[in-house]
This record gives sequence, structure tokens and C-alpha cells, in this order.
Amino acid sequence: MTIVHDPRCADYGSAMRPEQPARILKSVPHLQARHPGWTWMTPPIAAEESLLLAHTPVYLRRLQQPGDFDEDTPNIGGIYDHARRAVGGALLAVERASDHGEKAFALMRPPGHHATAGQAMGFCYLNQIAVAALAAVNGFVNHDLQGVSDFSAIPGDQRRALRLNIYLVSETLARLIKASKLPSQLDAAATADYQKTLKSVTNFIPTWVKFAVALALGLGTMIGWKRIVVTVGEKIGKAHLTYGQGAAAEIVAFGTIEAADILGLPVSTTHILSSGIAGTMVANGSGIQKDTVRNIILAWVLTLPVCVLLGAALFGAGLFFVLRVIGVH
Repeated sequence: MTIVHDPRCADYGSAMRPEQPARILKSVPHLQARHPGWTWMTPPIAAEESLLLAHTPVYLRRLQQPGDFDEDTPNIGGIYDHARRAVGGALLAVERASDHGEKAFALMRPPGHHATAGQAMGFCYLNQIAVAALAAVNGFVNHDLQGVSDFSAIPGDQRRALRLNIYLVSETLARLIKASKLPSQLDAAATADYQKTLKSVTNFIPTWVKFAVALALGLGTMIGWKRIVVTVGEKIGKAHLTYGQGAAAEIVAFGTIEAADILGLPVSTTHILSSGIAGTMVANGSGIQKDTVRNIILAWVLTLPVCVLLGAALFGAGLFFVLRVIGVH
């Protein structure tokens, strides 16, 4: 058994809080007395590149600035380094377990399981569990892909787990590449190629799905195009849409969608364009048709729940037909 521990993790805190140094100070001598044969190791402080596996660059900068996070999570002097040592402890424990086949435990503080990608809370500052897990997952992916040339050769349950692990590694590498925070020992070009290869395994669309979507969009446009064009061009405002208003609405739509893409915000292109046209009508002084705007808003509100129910019903019926009627498993 390997215990990963750094005595400095008990150098901060108060006996007045549930998360206190005594949790470590009492555990260490007890374990050393009961298990003298266990191995004790001091962890290195985790590099910022490792922290970015689970946290944003903005949050890491915030951790190094004064100001408490909440009532339970004060910004104690030196807490950033304490938390980084805790992450280093978790990473070392994972390494000892995965690479050396040992049982390992990181006896460190502060804890980290409550911390999110961008927020400290509940006595936790850096989520060493998430960081260590993501580091381990990359090792699992490399191990599981050894000698594999066809995913169909992997049993179904293992294939699903492998795809999930590949997705986690791919998205984490994408975040590091975007933030220009790849570890110095990694070649940027090779890592980018590796990330794209991983992404192609999980982010793909079967050919039959492409054809089905194209067919559905084509049929829908053939049947309902006139209603859409008339509604957008003639019924949102009290006057017909002019070329200038159309251009203004399209520019607003472009700017809004581009900003949403950069910021990672969920938006609807249809909502944006319709709202932009309504805005041009108001600015033009022609006004908007309240009945049409009301119907558009109702459609926005009702589309999500109705489509969720229809999608669930269709998928459930398809599964029932394939599994129960045809008997495919």
C-alpha cells in the first residue's frame, strides 16, 4: 500500500471548521503505527497544464487573487499551492495504481470533490478527483486501443465505455489546445492530430442519417416554404419587408450567431432572425402585427416539449419494433 502525503497540507485551517488539519494530523500517526510496512511518498506540485484538464484558465487566475469564494471556502494565503499539491497527490496515486499495480491513497487536503470547472465551494478549490480521473482515462484509452483496427470487434458494453472515454479525452485536449496550455513535453501539431483522430471516432454521422435528415428538410421546405416566406416577409410587420430591413436583420443574425458560437451560448437561428426582422419593423415605424408575434412566441414555447415527446415516442416505438417484434439484440 502506498500513501501519498505532504505534511504541509496541515499547515492551514482552523479547528472551528469541519474541514480542519486534525483530520490529517490524527490520521498520519495512526496509519504509521498500524501499518509500518506501508510506503509513504511525497507528491510533486501539479503543473497548471494538469489543472486545465478540469478547470478554466479564468478560474485558475481567480484562485490566485484575494477574496473569499463563499462562507465555507475562504481564500486562505497559499491555498492555491496547497490545492495544487493535493492535485499532485491524486495524480501520483493514480500513477502508482495504474502503472505499478499498487494500492494507493492520497492523504491530502484541501479536498476537491465539490469544486466545479469555474467555482470553489464546500472547502474545495481544485477538483483533484476530476483531474486524476481524466488523466487516468487517457491511459485507459491508449491501453484499450492497442491492436484494435475495427470497433466492431470490441464487445458492445466495452465499446460504449471506450467511446465515452475517447470523448472525454478528445474534449479535454480540445480545451487545452484552444487555451494554448498544452504541457510543454507534448508536440502541439502531433497532439492536435491525435485530438482530431479521437474526435472522428465519436463525432460522426452515419450515411443513412444524413440522407434521412436531408430528405426530411427537403420535403418540409417543399411543403411549407411559402408559409415561412410569407410569415417572415409580410406578417411580422405591418408593412412588407424591404431589402434594407432584410439586410439589417441578416447582419444582426450573423453577428449574434457568431458571438454565441465564440461564447458557447445556445441560440436558435430562427428566433434570432425573426426577432431581428421585428426590430427593423419597429425602427421603421411601421410597427409589428401582434397576432403573428404572439403565434411565433407560442411556437417557440411549445416546440421544445412537443418535439421532446414526439422524439421520445418515435424512438421508443422504433426500439420496441426492433427488439421485441423483429427480435434483434
